[in-house]
Amino acid sequence: MSLKLPRMTFGTAVVILTFALLLALNFYVRIMPASYGFYLNEFDPYYHYYVTNVVYQDLIKYGLSGISKYYHTIDYNFWYPWGRNLAATSPSGLYFLVAVIYIILRELGLRITLYEFAAIIPVFVGVLISIPAYFISKKITGNKYVGLLGVLLLSSVPGLIIRTDFGWYKGTPFAFFFMPLALMFLVYAFEDQNVQQSLSARISAYSLVAGLLVGYAQTMWGGTENMNGVVGLAFLLAPIYMRPGKSGYYITNQVVLNELLYTAGALVAVIYPVPGISWAYSPTMLLLYLALAVNALYYVNERMKIVNRKTFFGILVAIMVAGLAGVAYVLPHLINLRYLSALNPLIRAKPSVVSTVAEQLPISGIETLFTYGVGALLVMIAGYFLTKRRSIGSVITAFFLVWGFYTGASFGELMDFMGIAMVIGVPLGLYFAVSQIGSNFHEKKGKKKFQDVSFKYEKAAAAAVLVGLTAFPVYLWIPQNNMPVSIVNSATIINGPVPAWIDALKWMSNASNMPPHSVVVAWWDYGYWITVMGNQTTVIDNATLNSTQIGLVAKMFLSPVNQSINILHKFHGKYVVVFATGANAGMMTKDPYLYNYMLSGELYGIGGDESKVPAMIVWAGWTSNESKFVNPQTHLLTSYFWNNTLLGKLEPLRYEGWGLIDPSTGMVVGVQPHYQPNMTSYYQIPLWVYSPYYSSNSTPFRLVYSSPIQYTSNGMWAQVLIYEYVGNGTAANG
Repeated sequence: MSLKLPRMTFGTAVVILTFALLLALNFYVRIMPASYGFYLNEFDPYYHYYVTNVVYQDLIKYGLSGISKYYHTIDYNFWYPWGRNLAATSPSGLYFLVAVIYIILRELGLRITLYEFAAIIPVFVGVLISIPAYFISKKITGNKYVGLLGVLLLSSVPGLIIRTDFGWYKGTPFAFFFMPLALMFLVYAFEDQNVQQSLSARISAYSLVAGLLVGYAQTMWGGTENMNGVVGLAFLLAPIYMRPGKSGYYITNQVVLNELLYTAGALVAVIYPVPGISWAYSPTMLLLYLALAVNALYYVNERMKIVNRKTFFGILVAIMVAGLAGVAYVLPHLINLRYLSALNPLIRAKPSVVSTVAEQLPISGIETLFTYGVGALLVMIAGYFLTKRRSIGSVITAFFLVWGFYTGASFGELMDFMGIAMVIGVPLGLYFAVSQIGSNFHEKKGKKKFQDVSFKYEKAAAAAVLVGLTAFPVYLWIPQNNMPVSIVNSATIINGPVPAWIDALKWMSNASNMPPHSVVVAWWDYGYWITVMGNQTTVIDNATLNSTQIGLVAKMFLSPVNQSINILHKFHGKYVVVFATGANAGMMTKDPYLYNYMLSGELYGIGGDESKVPAMIVWAGWTSNESKFVNPQTHLLTSYFWNNTLLGKLEPLRYEGWGLIDPSTGMVVGVQPHYQPNMTSYYQIPLWVYSPYYSSNSTPFRLVYSSPIQYTSNGMWAQVLIYEYVGNGTAANG
């Protein structure tokens, strides 16, 4: 008896082999940062790992009862003295999903720590995006090759690759797998011609699964609401673009059922405290309810002919306008300020706390065009041709692509949307564009016969675009991912190991150096690192939950020492941590006469606390007095800051003034207190010397730890300094 293997065409074999190779490429690119060390990236992933471990330990120790225990946990290691309600302020859907997966894999023999699992799982999730990226294009175009370009772009496109690579343990990698997967199910549900005929259990299941995916993604990342809004808007406008005679699609009972099942599935998000029951009346869910009602009324009227079509259409438009006006009215009250600023960029026109966070700033149009080039144009082409198809699945895809590009450009944290728009939109845009090229080109064959040769022009155009698109990943995008995670370079601009924070956190976590859970005051950027890796208690962190408390810390750093101590007492603070950066002036300028001087990190934006003073001014509410701390002419910190504020004195640099450099010799011929704008005979450069104000024996602060300074080739350095508050000689209570 011979075994018959299934037959496979050459084209199918090529697709499978290419897809497998592209999966390997996606994995390789995302795992690159691991070569610098097995660490989580950025700041938030440390908190998410911490809470995932709490959930994991509760489930292991208490079983299902551990869920209730977690829901009632208030952790006082964060936001001391108030503490943080973990379940009420965190994306719990992420923690339970990962904890359950980890428990299952442990039972199957996995032998890595939860920390290691949290660092590597974003890589696998990022690779899995290949599945919807490929099948969306295949379903819409009917071409099995088109989606392969999307899988290639997935390995390199900026924004998306950064937030799905090694160490990025947040809800975003999972959300950006769930959202395209939901889009894929919606495309399969609404692009199927059976949706126009009779009820289908398969098509209905697709819609329900899509809703469940989007709903659960919302429990892991609040930005998923963008996807839900896109779907709701496409549903709402369906009676307009699917009117009889306008397309081959029209609203049937299956369409209405699909919308109902998607809406019901999306409500799964209410099972967790965040977003909780408020999700049921969030703006995008209200939009879905409105769309469902409009389409149900439209379908009933089409079947029963209650009102003539033209009159009823006018009524529906009025309902839509009124409904959208209502959603727009409640929007500012129900949506986070960060995401509201993406909808209305004018919110950033005046100084606000939103503008102090780099990932919440917009991306310029020039930067977008330079980064994405022809890809941005192809996404817009895809949106145009998808809309012309007038099917719900295509319109949802079109809205998703266009909205993704808009939100990604208007809000740095949402760059992922721009990336996924490229992955899905570029292959579709290329397919639609080349399909239009040469459609009327014919070659003369004989006296009166002409042969269609449009395929030659299509292939030539496709090849030209593919060369352009693949050149960027090879020479620009992929190499950018080969860089250390934030903690390895101490969250500086230095592209290489900077062990300042790793060394400091190891020192903190040693109980013989620093008692565990001591109250530490530092700027919010480092809160998660200090709590999770340093095993200490912090008063503010990256969650920015309490703007009043952040403002107090900002005022503490920017006030004279005696006033700062009063604020420190309110927190029962025992330690103050400062992160300083700078550069050796001689090494940076290649001038041997300047080797005894330093340059402040603010000059180069290296990433120390001296660069965060403008943000502190905003949080403190002192923007009207900004010139007191920042010179409006030079944009550098003033002598008042360096000589009078707590942060200025905790920084290890002492401000000397503006050095006068002889251009012929490079020698310092003098130092003056202020910059002279009309001086031409000498170069002027601000100079500092390394000389910590407080020592290991001083009061009211004593220096208990400073990480070793390691210069880069151009003289840059970073240092963590830990001060203990000792009052007039005795350690403070904390």
